[in-house]
Amino acid sequence: MNAAHLHLILNHIPIIGSFIAFFILLYGVFKKNEEVKKVALVLIIIMGVASFFVSKTGHKAEHLVEKIPGVSESSIEEHEEFGEKALIASEISAALALLTLLAR
Repeated sequence: MNAAHLHLILNHIPIIGSFIAFFILLYGVFKKNEEVKKVALVLIIIMGVASFFVSKTGHKAEHLVEKIPGVSESSIEEHEEFGEKALIASEISAALALLTLLAR
Protein backbone atom coordinates (compact mmCIF):
# COMPACT_ATOMS: atom_id res chain seq x y z
CA MET A 1 0.00 0.00 0.00
CA ASN A 2 1.36 3.40 -0.94
CA ALA A 3 0.45 6.99 0.00
CA ALA A 4 -2.12 7.26 -2.79
CA HIS A 5 -3.97 4.17 -1.54
CA LEU A 6 -3.82 5.42 2.04
CA HIS A 7 -5.13 8.83 1.00
CA LEU A 8 -8.06 7.28 -0.85
CA ILE A 9 -8.93 5.15 2.18
CA LEU A 10 -8.60 7.93 4.75
CA ASN A 11 -10.14 10.88 2.92
CA HIS A 12 -13.72 9.77 3.46
CA ILE A 13 -13.41 9.43 7.23
CA PRO A 14 -13.49 13.17 8.07
CA ILE A 15 -16.18 13.88 5.50
CA ILE A 16 -18.60 11.22 6.70
CA GLY A 17 -17.59 11.64 10.34
CA SER A 18 -18.25 15.37 10.24
CA PHE A 19 -21.77 14.83 8.94
CA ILE A 20 -22.39 12.22 11.64
CA ALA A 21 -21.03 14.59 14.30
CA PHE A 22 -23.26 17.40 13.00
CA PHE A 23 -26.39 15.29 13.26
CA ILE A 24 -25.42 14.00 16.70
CA LEU A 25 -24.87 17.60 17.83
CA LEU A 26 -28.19 18.65 16.32
CA TYR A 27 -29.92 15.81 18.16
CA GLY A 28 -28.23 16.82 21.41
CA VAL A 29 -29.30 20.43 21.00
CA PHE A 30 -32.92 19.55 20.28
CA LYS A 31 -33.08 17.02 23.12
CA LYS A 32 -31.11 19.36 25.42
CA ASN A 33 -28.82 16.46 26.29
CA GLU A 34 -25.37 17.63 27.41
CA GLU A 35 -23.78 14.18 27.14
CA VAL A 36 -24.86 13.77 23.52
CA LYS A 37 -23.48 17.23 22.73
CA LYS A 38 -20.16 16.29 24.34
CA VAL A 39 -19.96 13.14 22.22
CA ALA A 40 -20.51 15.24 19.10
CA LEU A 41 -17.85 17.75 20.14
CA VAL A 42 -15.31 14.99 20.77
CA LEU A 43 -16.16 13.49 17.38
CA ILE A 44 -15.59 16.89 15.72
CA ILE A 45 -12.17 17.07 17.37
CA ILE A 46 -11.33 13.57 16.16
CA MET A 47 -12.37 14.54 12.62
CA GLY A 48 -10.05 17.55 12.82
CA VAL A 49 -7.15 15.27 13.71
CA ALA A 50 -8.14 12.85 10.93
CA SER A 51 -8.24 15.72 8.44
CA PHE A 52 -4.65 16.59 9.30
CA PHE A 53 -3.52 13.05 8.46
CA VAL A 54 -5.57 13.02 5.26
CA SER A 55 -3.78 16.21 4.23
CA LYS A 56 -0.37 14.68 4.93
CA THR A 57 -1.14 11.57 2.87
CA GLY A 58 -2.48 13.80 0.10
CA HIS A 59 0.83 15.58 -0.33
CA LYS A 60 2.65 12.25 -0.61
CA ALA A 61 0.00 10.88 -2.97
CA GLU A 62 0.38 13.89 -5.23
CA HIS A 63 4.01 13.04 -5.89
CA LEU A 64 3.02 9.50 -6.90
CA VAL A 65 0.09 10.28 -9.20
CA GLU A 66 1.56 13.29 -10.98
CA LYS A 67 3.93 10.88 -12.74
CA ILE A 68 1.09 8.82 -14.20
CA PRO A 69 0.47 9.54 -17.90
CA GLY A 70 -2.81 11.33 -18.50
CA VAL A 71 -3.06 12.82 -15.01
CA SER A 72 -3.69 16.54 -15.23
CA GLU A 73 -1.53 18.79 -13.06
CA SER A 74 -4.32 21.37 -12.99
CA SER A 75 -6.79 18.78 -11.66
CA ILE A 76 -4.37 17.82 -8.92
CA GLU A 77 -3.86 21.48 -7.98
CA GLU A 78 -7.61 22.14 -7.93
CA HIS A 79 -8.13 19.09 -5.73
CA GLU A 80 -5.33 20.22 -3.42
CA GLU A 81 -6.74 23.75 -3.09
CA PHE A 82 -10.18 22.41 -2.20
CA GLY A 83 -8.56 20.03 0.28
CA GLU A 84 -6.69 22.89 1.93
CA LYS A 85 -9.95 24.83 2.38
CA ALA A 86 -11.62 21.75 3.84
CA LEU A 87 -8.67 21.22 6.19
CA ILE A 88 -8.89 24.81 7.43
CA ALA A 89 -12.64 24.46 8.04
CA SER A 90 -12.11 21.16 9.84
CA GLU A 91 -9.31 22.55 12.02
CA ILE A 92 -11.35 25.63 12.95
CA SER A 93 -14.32 23.40 13.82
CA ALA A 94 -12.10 21.14 15.92
CA ALA A 95 -10.57 24.12 17.75
CA LEU A 96 -14.00 25.57 18.49
CA ALA A 97 -15.23 22.18 19.70
CA LEU A 98 -12.21 21.87 21.99
CA LEU A 99 -12.75 25.37 23.38
CA THR A 100 -16.41 24.56 23.95
CA LEU A 101 -15.52 21.41 25.86
CA LEU A 102 -12.92 23.22 27.95
CA ALA A 103 -15.37 26.03 28.76
CA ARG A 104 -17.88 23.61 30.35
